[in-house]
Amino acid sequence: MTQHGQSPLERGRKDRQPHFVSDLTWLLLASEASLRKQTCAEAHEQPGRRQHRPRHAQWPRPRPRPPRGGLSGGGGARRAERRSAAALGGMTTATAGAERLRDGSCHFQRSRLIWMIAITFGMILLGWVTLWPSTIPYSYLGIFGTFLNYLVENHHKWVCYGFWVSWLIHIVEAFYGVKLCQSKGITDPAIQFQWFIQTLLFGYASFGLLVSYKPSAKKHY
Repeated sequence: MTQHGQSPLERGRKDRQPHFVSDLTWLLLASEASLRKQTCAEAHEQPGRRQHRPRHAQWPRPRPRPPRGGLSGGGGARRAERRSAAALGGMTTATAGAERLRDGSCHFQRSRLIWMIAITFGMILLGWVTLWPSTIPYSYLGIFGTFLNYLVENHHKWVCYGFWVSWLIHIVEAFYGVKLCQSKGITDPAIQFQWFIQTLLFGYASFGLLVSYKPSAKKHY
């Protein structure tokens, strides 16, 4: 024991304790500085080198979309082939239609509207007087009703003859119109049917157009 009541060993331990703490602090600071240098060096690596990133910091990559026509692209090629075939078929149909119109095989002409209205009204009125004369309101038709009543009372038999003969003439004209279509180069069955129906309903208003039609002469090259 010394005069201060402490042994030399204890005093040496107390003297060395501050040096030990300062050395430990220096080591911690040095390790932290080395970690900072390492981090900066990794941040300034070459651009072509891939840097390590944690999984949570990576952006999700979009999945590549398969081609529209399937994995091999055959569906798109088939669709393109179908479109080209449809376009070619439409062009062929349009060309054939233009040629048929040019050579007159699809010629059709509608009757004038005024004649269609007049003939329709006349045939309906004639049929009414012929088949149902008792249902006609003569008193409400004025002079026209008086005239119809006179026909029914005095000439009803001739009115019936006129009605049935008119329909007979229309039927004959319709069938002869089909024959005229064939002789004038109108060979399309649908067009021939249209001429037949129009002539059957409107008579000479349609049959006269067919008679006056003159097909153009075919050119031979």
